[in-house]
Amino acid sequence: MAVALIILFAALGFAVSPNNPNDLRVALSNPVTPIQTLALTLDQNENYGPFNRTQSVLDIEPVFFTHLNEAHWIHRLRLPVLQQPELDQNADSMGIGDFSYKGFYTGLNSGKWKWGVGPWILLPTASKRAMGSGKYSVGPAVVLLYQDGPLSLGGMVTQAWSIAGDSERDDVNTLEADPLVSMIVGEKTTIDLLDTIYLNWDAPEGNKLTVPMGVKVRQLFRSKKEMPVEGYVGVFGNVIRPDNASDWYWTIGVNMVLSK
Repeated sequence: MAVALIILFAALGFAVSPNNPNDLRVALSNPVTPIQTLALTLDQNENYGPFNRTQSVLDIEPVFFTHLNEAHWIHRLRLPVLQQPELDQNADSMGIGDFSYKGFYTGLNSGKWKWGVGPWILLPTASKRAMGSGKYSVGPAVVLLYQDGPLSLGGMVTQAWSIAGDSERDDVNTLEADPLVSMIVGEKTTIDLLDTIYLNWDAPEGNKLTVPMGVKVRQLFRSKKEMPVEGYVGVFGNVIRPDNASDWYWTIGVNMVLSK
């Protein structure tokens, strides 16, 4: 994914002068903050598949919001671009995965407790069979977060069930749990612990759960055009994982704040 790395480093190149807006750093740790951002995240999944190769996933994740009376509706979109190892040891394929939409109705959240509820919608947009589920899936999405000074502690949990799609493909019955554990340190840096936990309820015993452990460091900058940009890098090991899943991965990305 050389092109993805070029895009990420080009975006980081705009960041020239660090600043210290504590309120923005707190807001970026809250997935139901009414803010407009565009994140580009590259995950390199090492030792993936039967030949222990590398799977590359570039997530394109715009976030925007709709103002409601005494509330907001937060829209979180995700479209993955994948470079996927084939069963042939020397072949790769490239394409897009399934599109994901998470919507959250949230109050003004002026206190220390933040919350959001809404739907999770998955669309079978994958360009190749191995890159998606082939199913239309829906389910609930919930965020509960406690923020006090530099500390953020909580989680975002989503569950999806397939309702239509390719009848020859397995049904979707999937849970994602995003632990939200972060601490602002110093004047410029936020440290995140843990990453997304995946649970496939219908998978065979011993292959249902993926649990990563690790750390991610985020750094906030301001660009030449006064656009805040957050760069981040992290390393995680999958301490519990299905057969042929990656045993560890590293991640690098940028999150551009478009407006508040």
